Amino acid sequence: MPDHVSSPKVTLVGLGAMAIEYYKVLKALNCEATAIGRSESSCEKFTQQTGLVSFAGGILKNKSRVSDTAIVATNVESLAETTIQLIESGCRLVLVEKPGALKIEELKKIKELCTKNNAQVYIAYNRRFLPSTLELLKRIKAEGGLQTGYFEFTEWSHVIDKLPESPAKNTTFLSNSTHVLDLAFFLMGKPKTYSCFTAGEKVFAWNQGPSQFAGAGITEKNVLFSYHANWTSAGRWGVEVLTKESRYILRPLEKLFRQPVGSVQIEEIILPPVKDATLKPGLLEQTQALFKVKSDDVNTLLVTLDEQIEMFGHYIKLNS
Repeated sequence: MPDHVSSPKVTLVGLGAMAIEYYKVLKALNCEATAIGRSESSCEKFTQQTGLVSFAGGILKNKSRVSDTAIVATNVESLAETTIQLIESGCRLVLVEKPGALKIEELKKIKELCTKNNAQVYIAYNRRFLPSTLELLKRIKAEGGLQTGYFEFTEWSHVIDKLPESPAKNTTFLSNSTHVLDLAFFLMGKPKTYSCFTAGEKVFAWNQGPSQFAGAGITEKNVLFSYHANWTSAGRWGVEVLTKESRYILRPLEKLFRQPVGSVQIEEIILPPVKDATLKPGLLEQTQALFKVKSDDVNTLLVTLDEQIEMFGHYIKLNS
């Protein structure tokens, strides 16, 4: 972390697998962390796995422990409620796991509270901070920008079928697929004009919406794009973007491949080594970006609350 960015005290809310990954990052950044959960059992489990004493009872029981900066990694159905409670408890800088809320009305309520309390909320889409993404951004700029792009957000239904019932499972498009959509439109620009088509509604018990998706359009950066996903067949996440010199492929998203103009050969681009291989990719850089906000250092990679509210409208349309 740059010398001018200090490591603040951080309240970590939620004690599941993602919270453990965040704690590893906070520990690596020498942050003083306070972990808050709901149940005694989850607190005991978290403490056993991390060594950090955690506090049960949720935010309302632990208001005095809430610091100025917080990270929300609760279950998806609790993200909005937890963020609201943090702001009302005096927290002024919050990073909340994607998608931030399950309804756009919840995001708008959070925005009202931010305005009233001079708080800032960012949505955690860590794929923006992957080494593959950062390298791709450099290459796009060097090659004069993007012309066209394509992305796929097929989910593996055979895996999801076996998961226990949960709001996250029942809202897979918002809770998971938007990882790909956020990254694609981050690279290509926000969608401006587009047509979208869906099929396969209510194919799965856990998904009342469509399971097959296709569409195309143009972004605010005048990049032509298309997309596809079929949760009832084979496929995987992927993003492809084209400049006048190259086709770049993120598939998997953690790796970057290049096909130069005039060639059918696809070569893997060797990425710079990560700072700490024990940390979840992108999480360290994303957390550092949050701390830069606190020091008034501009960072355009974080997803702002306003941006998420705007994109929510597109997500709803693509999933209709």
